[in-house]
This record gives sequence, structure tokens and C-alpha cells, in this order.
Amino acid sequence: MALAFQPLQAASMKSYTHGTEGFTLKYPSEWEAREDVTYELFKIPFLAIRPLAGENDTYRENVNVVTEKVAPKMSLEVYLKANLKEMPKGLQSFKKIGTGTLSGGKTPSEYLIYSHKSQGIKMKAVVFFYRKGPKGYSVTCTSTPEGFDGYWDLFQAMGKSFKP
Repeated sequence: MALAFQPLQAASMKSYTHGTEGFTLKYPSEWEAREDVTYELFKIPFLAIRPLAGENDTYRENVNVVTEKVAPKMSLEVYLKANLKEMPKGLQSFKKIGTGTLSGGKTPSEYLIYSHKSQGIKMKAVVFFYRKGPKGYSVTCTSTPEGFDGYWDLFQAMGKSFKP
């Protein structure tokens, strides 16, 4: 069953700042926030998950932020391409859907929309890439393929709110 997305008002967004990594992101205030999560081989400084909407709801849309050290002069375009090269190695059934530039945000960003499977579940995601100094940032927003379009505006709003 697909969840009908209702656009969120600015008042329902909560601002989060990671003390060690120094980034800021706005996310829906009713989502469950977690800090410094380890998932498989990744350390995820921030993760926010949508609560289940009912007993028939089987997937929780989410946003996570991952940081990594990169060459200080690496361009955003090169950073996106480097990630795109590695993603098929770590994501089951990875398929690139498209790329673009996120306009109107606090910081320049390139994005990649893709699909993959995890634990047998089909997913569709957008990852917004950011660069600042010796760090690269990936802000990934994930949904089911059927629900993705209903969350696209929210995902873009979270991407636009990100500040490294």
C-alpha cells in the first residue's frame, strides 16, 4: 500500500546539527532521529526515519548523512562520478536512473537518483552530494519505488536545507 504524502509546512521541520561533523540538516519533526549509527560497514553520523503509518505500512522512508575524507580540490562533479563508480559494487541490483543539479539550496549540490535492493526490498533513492574542504558529504533519501514521487518535494527540501 502506497502512502499518500502530504507536503510538510516549514514549521513541521526540525533542524539538526552534528557536533563533530559540523553539518546541519532539516528533517520532518515527527521522524525518529538517530545519531552515529553503524550499518554494515558504514558509520552514519545522522539518520532520520519516518514512523510507520499503520499496520499495513511496510517501509519507513528515511534520510541519512555520510561523510568521508576526500582530496581538498576534488570537484563536486568528480565526487559524484567517483561515488557512481563505487555504488554498483556495494548495492544489490543497482541501477542509475538520472543525475541533476539541486538549485536553491544553501550549498551547491549534484544529485543521483537510483534504485537498488536491500534485504529483498526494492528501493528508490536520491543522494545529494556536497563538498567542503577535505570532506565529501552524501545525503541519501530513500523510499519505495511506488512512494518516491510523493516524497520528491520533501527530499529536495531536505537536500536544500543541508549545510556542511
